[in-house]
Amino acid sequence: MKTNQLIFTVLASLWLASHASSGQIEQRDINEIKPGITTESDLVRTFGPPDTSVADTRGNRLLHWTKLGAPPLRGYLPIIGPWLGVLDVCWLNLWVQVRANGRVEHYMYKSHQR
Repeated sequence: MKTNQLIFTVLASLWLASHASSGQIEQRDINEIKPGITTESDLVRTFGPPDTSVADTRGNRLLHWTKLGAPPLRGYLPIIGPWLGVLDVCWLNLWVQVRANGRVEHYMYKSHQR
């Protein structure tokens, strides 16, 4: 009985940790990006620090986020997990160009499903 409780506790902890740390980007958050209005600080508050940031000589910056979707709970099942379709992976790339004044000029995102 204690073994079952331990296995359940470990699986539940892994599942919760994956959802807490996945930092998924939601469509509603992307819809909130308004060119000329949204600032870089707003983006960092919403999506966290960018994965990469490149600046040009005029002070404009290109920010990039890649966020993975959290795997389903069945992904933590050893041996039978692969047969339950856990190889389904989704991720989202978000690129935002921020002007030197800190405001969004434009953005682009692409959602991937495999």
